[in-house]
Amino acid sequence: MKKSILISIVTVLLLSIAAEAPAVMISFLKEDKFSNVDKHARFSANDKIKDLRNDSLSLLNGTARLSCNSNTLSHTGTKGLGIMGGHEDGQIDWHWSGPTECLTIAFDAPIYFTGFEVRSLYADYPPVNGGDEYGYTCFWDTSRAGEGSLVFFGQETEGNGTLSLDENDIITSPWLMCTEGYYEWGFEERLIIDRIEFRMTQEADYYKNAFSLARLYVDPIPNPEPSTLLLMTLSLGTLAAFKRKT
Repeated sequence: MKKSILISIVTVLLLSIAAEAPAVMISFLKEDKFSNVDKHARFSANDKIKDLRNDSLSLLNGTARLSCNSNTLSHTGTKGLGIMGGHEDGQIDWHWSGPTECLTIAFDAPIYFTGFEVRSLYADYPPVNGGDEYGYTCFWDTSRAGEGSLVFFGQETEGNGTLSLDENDIITSPWLMCTEGYYEWGFEERLIIDRIEFRMTQEADYYKNAFSLARLYVDPIPNPEPSTLLLMTLSLGTLAAFKRKT
């Protein structure tokens, strides 16, 4: 009886230690109260585009940073982040001259990439000759020499032009391209990143594609603290000692 109780206690302790941290949403939308954006006082609260007059933002309590490659960031409360200039101020789009617009998010430590949402990306869009608008994301896990990219296409023909992809959508997409680094390190199971970009491809310039970054979903990689490791050691040690006595 005592043995079964002890085993149950140790099992509960180990399961609690092994439990994954909850997924985290970084949102640039008013409806989510700009979750995990450290400072958002200048953000738009409606459909109007605001120039944030800055080229970067702090995220996740200072452990990640978002920046743009040209001009300054723009924001719309119902659609998210874009970049000033280009074809449309409120979106990530093309330029007649100069580099294509790009938003980059860099994390202090590797993290699981579990999904994203963009808006103002439409299917059957007249300005692109009735085709689907599309955007481009590129991501890296520099510690493991992993690099990947994904082309994504508009699905809605009206409304906010919302496209939301989860981890499984990304991994199984036929438009996903990755280097050997990700496959070597178990890319098929989880996608680990420390930097990600959302931008236009050079090929997209002519067709006037554009989108806004609305949400990014990440999942912290479990990293036991010293106290957690001590608890795990004591739990396993107790169980081992009990087995020796019996």
